[in-house]
Amino acid sequence: MLLILPGQRQVNESGNENDAVNTNPPEPIQDHPDTQGVGDLTVADHARSGPVAKITITHVADDAIKFLASLSGAGEVPPPVLTTNAWGKADFTLNDDMTELNYRLKALKIGSGSTQAAIHRGLPDDNGPVVAFLYGPASPAGDERLNINGRLTQSDLAGPLAGDFVGFVAALRAGELYVNINSNAYPAGEIRGQVGAK
Repeated sequence: MLLILPGQRQVNESGNENDAVNTNPPEPIQDHPDTQGVGDLTVADHARSGPVAKITITHVADDAIKFLASLSGAGEVPPPVLTTNAWGKADFTLNDDMTELNYRLKALKIGSGSTQAAIHRGLPDDNGPVVAFLYGPASPAGDERLNINGRLTQSDLAGPLAGDFVGFVAALRAGELYVNINSNAYPAGEIRGQVGAK
């Protein structure tokens, strides 16, 4: 993720503002003199007091068949108010004809037992809809560990990717999916990790 903050201006030695070179000392962000058009954003109503741009870059692996997600509390959006010691990982492998996704999910120290584990559609800083369940929904398990093997097919998909395994694989390869584990102690999610190509 790239953040351009107030106090930074991107210029190079020749004054070209399209190259990413910081000035020293930093200069405030300014409107480019060649900017034209009409807009309704005013400095009074929309002062530049925080980040003014956010760019999220995801790795696209057009031919990947193996994927991994490392799960922790730091991945949650927003992170849990109470610190969790839980952690986990999810390994995924597409079969040869791209009609099944085999997975193995392991997690330890889940607070008060897990209630569900699911794949969601969303980028690292976004919360998105469930597109497939890996476990649950279920009553909280007494064991604070998960060790699950399974397989997803087109009929297992839900939400915006229901019945669309081709779209699911495309989202998987584009880094647009994440795994989230919910627990009794953290009903909105205790640990989370973005799925990436191995």
